[in-house]
Amino acid sequence: MPNTRRYRPGFLKRSLSFAVPAGLITALSVLAINAYSLLAGSGIAAARTGSVLVLTLIALWVLVVLSRTVNSWRLVIIGAMYAALVFLLTVPPLRDIFDFIVLRQDHLTVSVLVGLVGALAVEVLFRFHRRGLNADPALPHSGTR
Repeated sequence: MPNTRRYRPGFLKRSLSFAVPAGLITALSVLAINAYSLLAGSGIAAARTGSVLVLTLIALWVLVVLSRTVNSWRLVIIGAMYAALVFLLTVPPLRDIFDFIVLRQDHLTVSVLVGLVGALAVEVLFRFHRRGLNADPALPHSGTR
């Protein structure tokens, strides 16, 4: 979408200071659901399905926090992405293309909880990141969004 904000120096530093920790949060979350799958004896297909669910929930939340302020058009895009995830995991022909399975209730619950905890961690990271950028005197116009 078009961006009317003026250019500010330091784009790479600002981007990486959010992207690297968000990537670590995502990686740790996916590792956590894989560890759960291994300990629960769920199998590789359940680990793959749970991993995609966790990864997608967190990645879509990254999209949400970076899309702020949310307007109606952005809300439609975000809603369509979540709907696509539901369709991918529930519609048999789509699910079969990626060799996903219907997760047992306990595995589905843990996957969603891990995804939500990861999304919450991304939210906290975003708020600290934004606060840090607003306090950085080296950035011009750092007090504005």
